[in-house]
Amino acid sequence: MTYSAVCEQCKRPTNVIYRCDECGKGVCVNCLATRSFNTPALCRKCADAAVNQVTGRKALSGYAEWFWCMAKNYKDVENRDWSMFRYIPFSQLPVRIYLHASKTKTPIDEQLVIKKNLTPEQWLEFCKVDWDKYRGQIIGEITIIGQISSNDVGTKSTRSPWFFGKYGFLVQDGVLYDKFIPYSGHLGFFEVKMEGKKA
Repeated sequence: MTYSAVCEQCKRPTNVIYRCDECGKGVCVNCLATRSFNTPALCRKCADAAVNQVTGRKALSGYAEWFWCMAKNYKDVENRDWSMFRYIPFSQLPVRIYLHASKTKTPIDEQLVIKKNLTPEQWLEFCKVDWDKYRGQIIGEITIIGQISSNDVGTKSTRSPWFFGKYGFLVQDGVLYDKFIPYSGHLGFFEVKMEGKKA
């Protein structure tokens, strides 16, 4: 029998190759961990690495204005250039995370996008917020229920006015804290230690 390709992970010949969305390697079906609608194709090595990183509740850092919209349940998609499955495996969804407002101010052009997607009443509420009090703090929490990408054409979530990234984390059940928690942010998802801190 003649084979057309070789798996980059197990090095065995195969006729069908799947491309891992995380590392980019072409793998055979035996080395593929996940592959279904609304789920990235992950090789076994990348899937195992993601599982090993999940040790507790994590946080995501971003512009205060965007995260306020999510905590208020106005925004249902969080856009990123990278897949969340490098940090959180599909099997862990839905997952509850903290929302950390970064110290960087949201660019004016992005605030105009927010204005476009909010109702007049929501925008009026938005304009009354003192954003300096939010920055550098954990301001709330939300549940991530899935992920979409720019390749998921025709799904309901890809038609959300809030989705414009390479990847979109589908979110719901946001909570904006009455009392914020000072905390240092990090890139990607990061674990939060909350000993002695109350929201």
